[in-house]
Amino acid sequence: MKIVDVRVHVLQSPLTQPFAFSQGWVHRRSATLVEVETDTGLVGWGEAFAQGLEPPQVAAAAVEHALRPKVLGADPLDIEVLWHRMYHQTRDHGRKGTVVAAISAVDIALWDLAGKHHGLPVHKLLGGAFRTEVQPYASEVRETRNALLSASDWTQLPDVPLATKQAWADYRQALRDITLQPDPFHVVWPEVPKT
Repeated sequence: MKIVDVRVHVLQSPLTQPFAFSQGWVHRRSATLVEVETDTGLVGWGEAFAQGLEPPQVAAAAVEHALRPKVLGADPLDIEVLWHRMYHQTRDHGRKGTVVAAISAVDIALWDLAGKHHGLPVHKLLGGAFRTEVQPYASEVRETRNALLSASDWTQLPDVPLATKQAWADYRQALRDITLQPDPFHVVWPEVPKT
């Protein structure tokens, strides 16, 4: 099995009510999704961390221009080898931040592929589950979830690639399937960052 393509999908949605945290104000939610395809037709998905301040296109560019060439043609089950290749060959311009988030997105997609290949959930490949249930919580996410679910149908926009339309539809369906609980930590910043 070999990697034949790595595609990136950038999703963005403005917030109806911006919020602040210690680094500044967040006016939109975004995601950088990575899709790794093999010659057998298996596809794995990953996501790069996006806190809301950095443009998701930066991680997308890191995947497309720095990481994609390093994994094309490789065996996607060589996850550790590929992680070290991506990290060490971007060390001079990476090591933290967006480049490491981009590496993580490809790494997550490789684990997703491995799980599909072996017919096992990823937690089994990583050594087993420590728990059978996880209580999700929301921290400034409830408004975003409601806005995304009621947003206009992106699948009808003519200038959005078909794969991105499908990724957006899958993302919205996943949001519908999640029951969010209030943030149990009641995080409050002592001072609001200036805009």
